[in-house]
Amino acid sequence: MLTKAEEVDSEAMLAEESAAAKTDQTVGWRDRVPVAVAAGLLMGFVFGLALEKTKVYVPQVIREQMLFRNWTMIKVFVTSTAVGTLVIGTLEHFGHIQRKCKAPVPLGLGLMKGHGGNVVGGLLLGIGMTLTGACPGTVLAQLGAGLTSAWWVMAGAMVGVFVFAYAHRWLVEASQKRFMNADGQECSTVDGLAHKPVWAVSLAMAAAMAGLVVLINHLQPWQDDILPIVHNPGAMKQVDLDPSATVWSPIVGGIIIGLLQVPSFLVMRTAIGTSSSYVTICGYICGVDPQRSDRAPYFTKFTNGAPKNLWQLALVVAVVLGSLTSAQLSDVSLDLSAGAIAEQHPAVSFFGGMLLLWGARLAGGCTSGHGISGMAQLCIASMVSVVAMFAGAIATAFAVYY
Repeated sequence: MLTKAEEVDSEAMLAEESAAAKTDQTVGWRDRVPVAVAAGLLMGFVFGLALEKTKVYVPQVIREQMLFRNWTMIKVFVTSTAVGTLVIGTLEHFGHIQRKCKAPVPLGLGLMKGHGGNVVGGLLLGIGMTLTGACPGTVLAQLGAGLTSAWWVMAGAMVGVFVFAYAHRWLVEASQKRFMNADGQECSTVDGLAHKPVWAVSLAMAAAMAGLVVLINHLQPWQDDILPIVHNPGAMKQVDLDPSATVWSPIVGGIIIGLLQVPSFLVMRTAIGTSSSYVTICGYICGVDPQRSDRAPYFTKFTNGAPKNLWQLALVVAVVLGSLTSAQLSDVSLDLSAGAIAEQHPAVSFFGGMLLLWGARLAGGCTSGHGISGMAQLCIASMVSVVAMFAGAIATAFAVYY
């Protein structure tokens, strides 16, 4: 025989179980963790494969791009952005998705029309990109391909996240909560400012970017960029998409990366990005700090177990696996001394890695989140960030290597 109190507790328990069951039934298939993880693994594997096959991850390729000597990076970057622009614009036009544009990131100083974080963060990321010969996405491919320098870059990146996360609270308080406070910031887009349909602007921009890639490749064929690194003319004649081939055309690789926006939006309802996963990893590691939630509240939204966070975590792990698989299948042997730029001292790689993540977190995205994805969504804040990234990278390249 139950007492009155026990009856109340029992009824409350049944009510909670009923509510939980109802909630579970209403959760969409895209919001389930197994789906998110599986999607991340599949997409990341293809992403890593494409990065390794095009050789855009090679440090010399990235550094010499900033000196306008090697155009592999721009061909991959612009092609993937063009395809992503066309894909995202088409999907939104037909009502299948809604863009996830990034708001401007202010520094809290009242400068640069609220884009201070985008500009300063982009500059820092660009400097780090030249010093390391990597970005938050390509360093993962470097790990898979077995580049020793990638471990130093990764170590610096992780330390950079720790420092940024623990300093974030102090910066917010010192600025009276204006630092990186995007409240009230408008997510401006090119189509919105032009008052034109998204499909029309997307088509025009994709066509312009495609024309730019064709022109650059006509003036400097991709084989000329890659030959000094692989020293194998036969590698250039193998059929694209052959997993055992040493090299794929950067245009083909860019198309594959751009098409990944389809499953990214249809399954996860967001665009591809990589730098947030570094925060998720560091946040879980910092879980050993019993006062983490007070000392580094910045970690909170990245460690809440949300499907999106776990999806991106699975994606970056799979990028490493995809690159590793590609390198093993082609038995690639690169000449990492090719070109005019020698490998950096580990201390430079470490410091550059810190700058990569300081910049990416301050700007609210990296070359993937702001570049390939943000620009493809016609986001003004992302375009500001990308211009700052390349400005910082190019200025550093000419100052250090020219």
